Amino acid sequence: ARGVAQVQWAQRRDRLLLTLGVGECRDPRLSVEAPGPSGEGSRFQFHGKSGLDGREYGVVLDLYGAVSKEESKVSVRGQSVLVVLMKRAEGPHWPRLLLQEGRPPKHVKVDFNLFMDEEEEEEEAAAARSAFQLGDLDDFSKFDDPLDKDVHSDSEDSDDEELPELEKPF
Repeated sequence: ARGVAQVQWAQRRDRLLLTLGVGECRDPRLSVEAPGPSGEGSRFQFHGKSGLDGREYGVVLDLYGAVSKEESKVSVRGQSVLVVLMKRAEGPHWPRLLLQEGRPPKHVKVDFNLFMDEEEEEEEAAAARSAFQLGDLDDFSKFDDPLDKDVHSDSEDSDDEELPELEKPF
């Protein structure tokens, strides 16, 4: 008997993040079908065999919007399969994951570990743009002056003399 894969999801303006709960998945098979004639939604399908219990798992999701199969990525990690589906159009967050309105199936849940609303996403992007990148900086050793005696502890200079005892103010 085939089990239904548990799905946790989150989104960004340009992508969906799906975590499929299939432990030690062997031979994952994924597909994304283009949107229908109305231009709405894409169909995402997953099938895979768990290395833990030997069962086959699968899930079919009719997504709210269109995603790009060519730009999407997958990573099999221990207890789960991480899928990043790139949206065909960057823009506001989708109101829901699935095309069908109403309560989602029990096996589809929001991933609150990855969840970020649009305002938080914009703040994070602004912070990333304004933060300096350590990789863009030069290595400090390029600027270390071996003749600068104050930098090196083995140098003789006036800063090395003993300080007089401090007197109590009272």
